[in-house]
Amino acid sequence: MLSAIVSSKRDPASRNILNCLLEICSWNKTGISLKGNEILQCDETNSLLITIDSDLTSAEFLSELPILVERLIFISRHEATSKKPSLLIHFTGNWTSNAMLGGYPNTLGISDPIFAKYAFIEILREKEKRDRLSEFEISLEATHHGPTQLNKPLTFIEIGSDPDKWRNKEAGEAWAHAIIRALERLQRKKDYKNLVVAIGFGGPHYAPNFSKVERETCIAMGHIAPKYVIDQISPHVLRQAYLKNMVKPKLALIDWKGLTGAQREKVITLLKELNFNLEIVKIHTALRKYSTT
Repeated sequence: MLSAIVSSKRDPASRNILNCLLEICSWNKTGISLKGNEILQCDETNSLLITIDSDLTSAEFLSELPILVERLIFISRHEATSKKPSLLIHFTGNWTSNAMLGGYPNTLGISDPIFAKYAFIEILREKEKRDRLSEFEISLEATHHGPTQLNKPLTFIEIGSDPDKWRNKEAGEAWAHAIIRALERLQRKKDYKNLVVAIGFGGPHYAPNFSKVERETCIAMGHIAPKYVIDQISPHVLRQAYLKNMVKPKLALIDWKGLTGAQREKVITLLKELNFNLEIVKIHTALRKYSTT
């Protein structure tokens, strides 16, 4: 099954990563177009390259893709008032009724924890090799924004957080190489059995503790619900956090100090009531029990 990398003409970081992908892989014309943009294919990675004219966060129309794909990988900019240099990965969805950044209220997209795990490990390796990326922080983000209705696992790969960084060629090259190697690992499939999928609860938006789990353990993170959504989270959305994953989660990780006592009680009670048979684990326990270092 094909994977599809999606780029937006409106997004300078997206164009940056796209140009680097075009340089490092052989892409062939498929003869198939989407809204006037031809779709390209790379046989080595069994992947497509799709360009769209609109914003990525509102690209719900990709449900009409003329080619069947297994996953979608959106290459994107990240904006932050801090302008902090960053290389980020996250899944899509709105934990609450707030859907100001695209997608539907109280709706999560489908996460792709195995691809995200591989991409995270590969971008860490790229940073180690590239002195010019020393200022960039690599992190998972909490699940946020659209699209939410594509019915395919969807991962956002981002460069942050200002115009200079979006156009940084070194960052674009690093992400291009990391994406390609992650796709190559997916094709081999032999590593799957060694990974345990988890959903996460608590902590800030940039999820430093869940990033540490992704970096140091055999756990592959799925959806992450940060502290700021927990008070409004409903059983309906929590059910989606479990069901909308490409690989079934086995763990619910709790950032214990990243939640209030009442929030911890709410999450644990809801998880038990939903009866998903998830093992509920504190992050510090997971770091010890599932360590690969």
